[in-house]
Amino acid sequence: MVAALDRLNISQWVVSIVRDDNTISPGQAIATSVTFPSLTRNFDTDARAGLPGIVPIPLHFSEQELTINLRGLTEDFITELAERYYKLIKVDISGVGCNMKDSTDTTVRIVAEGNLQTSLGLELTAQDSSTSEVSIMLNKMHIKIGSTEIYYNPQEYVYAVNGVNQLATQAGNIGITPGTATDLITGIDNTIVL
Repeated sequence: MVAALDRLNISQWVVSIVRDDNTISPGQAIATSVTFPSLTRNFDTDARAGLPGIVPIPLHFSEQELTINLRGLTEDFITELAERYYKLIKVDISGVGCNMKDSTDTTVRIVAEGNLQTSLGLELTAQDSSTSEVSIMLNKMHIKIGSTEIYYNPQEYVYAVNGVNQLATQAGNIGITPGTATDLITGIDNTIVL
């Protein structure tokens, strides 16, 4: 889904949990890696009568899973994460990457909302290197890479790149009024200094 990140070298991410009032919870964590979902489209590949071959018909996108490998978890972060296991969780992930192509810094920010699939698989080791993997099945996601913005919300037929919904025509063709690319980032009181 996010091919532009392949050329960015981001060694650490700051991860925060966003509360229902759009404030950041007091605890934060450092992510050593963030695995973004691939936007994989499913196709109907059944043979149709009268066609000389199979014509793939585009269907829906596969489920979206965001995986975060964490270290440096605070007690507040662990508590907030545990409290979100049976309700929606919204995470704010920020990082600054060096663009390998021209050596400039690029700010990357992701706000993702969904349900925890895997939480607090803690691996406790000596020398403050304890880690945990968290996996979130996404309902919606807003990514900002430099000046490029991508917003994905399949429940409302929205896959927008820089404000243009790429699914609007498809939704209209089947009689659905698509939603709008709601900004998930603006309004979050994120006072993190990277």
